[in-house]
Amino acid sequence: MFGFSPYMYYILEIVYGRTKLKYAELIEKMNMAIINSGRAYQAWDMTNGLPTYLSVILYELFYHKHLSQKELVEQSGIPKQSINKGIKLLQEKNYLAFRDVKGDRRVKECYLTMDWQL
Repeated sequence: MFGFSPYMYYILEIVYGRTKLKYAELIEKMNMAIINSGRAYQAWDMTNGLPTYLSVILYELFYHKHLSQKELVEQSGIPKQSINKGIKLLQEKNYLAFRDVKGDRRVKECYLTMDWQL
């Protein structure tokens, strides 16, 4: 059974009017929050004409600063082919660059350049 830290209960008590929610109610509210946030990202992607795999790559690299292609696949759950395509598109626009990983010449990490913010 999953438990929450005392801090999490404290936050939930504040957010939900100092009443403790049962696990089922809490899980239902969390699932709806996840679904609604996914819809919001999807709507933003459609509005801005950006494929979802590109926005996910941008998000992961913004959050993690630098990742290898393998790490991007593992973090995002997006197929390697889509990650590779997205990396190439972002690299062509100078939004993304590569650097060598110390100790392993076979692995290169990608990171966002300053151009992606323009």
